Amino acid sequence: MTEKLSLEEVADNSDFILRRGKCTIRITQEEVLALGASAEAYRQRILSRIHPNALYSSFAESIGAGWDALHENILVEILFPQSSRILVAVKPDNLRDLIERLEFLISQPDPLSAPS
Repeated sequence: MTEKLSLEEVADNSDFILRRGKCTIRITQEEVLALGASAEAYRQRILSRIHPNALYSSFAESIGAGWDALHENILVEILFPQSSRILVAVKPDNLRDLIERLEFLISQPDPLSAPS
């Protein structure tokens, strides 16, 4: 059985201790942030191995759009943390449908908010 992995903050410092059993590694706060960012990059891949039929999402840092060179499709670029990105070409009619659905969703009350 694999021993539990833990991360502990050093009391009088900005460093951390990454520990598994008798093995300890002292890491900086910058390294903790970098480790967290790289773990997010692997999150979807790991979860898809654990639950192959489930759908998972990744946080989009920003979204941009513009016409393609032939002015036939709209290029939608989604940027993710760690500088990864996806670029898709979408027919304008499909984007109009998406915009309508998004406007509808935004106009609805948040289903998780408490009733007033």
